[in-house]
Amino acid sequence: MAREELRGRAVRLADVRPRLLDTTNYMHRGDGRVSDLLTPERAGTKNMILGTSVYNPGSVTWAKIHNFEEAVYVVSGRGIFYVEEEAISLEPGTALFIPPGARHNIENNGTEPLVFIFAAAPPPALAPTFPDTQTSSRRVDV
Repeated sequence: MAREELRGRAVRLADVRPRLLDTTNYMHRGDGRVSDLLTPERAGTKNMILGTSVYNPGSVTWAKIHNFEEAVYVVSGRGIFYVEEEAISLEPGTALFIPPGARHNIENNGTEPLVFIFAAAPPPALAPTFPDTQTSSRRVDV
């Protein structure tokens, strides 16, 4: 392994321009933002990414299915995580694992932004996400 590949890299949230989420690209209703921190492009990761998401009160994502593992850790706020036929309450300190192929979405039903850290492996660019058009409307109207 080359010496360059053994260097660690730090990325600060303040230095990353977030991707805005709204009903045109990700949300069934509401809005939020995603900041991809550790990525192949930004930090040289090869097998995973790490980032943070903020979903504003009342926001609900479209249901989706993807081909990578995902882990989520709730930092602040409250919400509901829907995976397949299960609804899981989210609160600070909750950690979730989302296996490949699991249909899922998130709702912020609280009064403050829902903030969480996520990791995905392999990076989503190598295993794309596909909207679940068969259940999106059923899943989000809770």
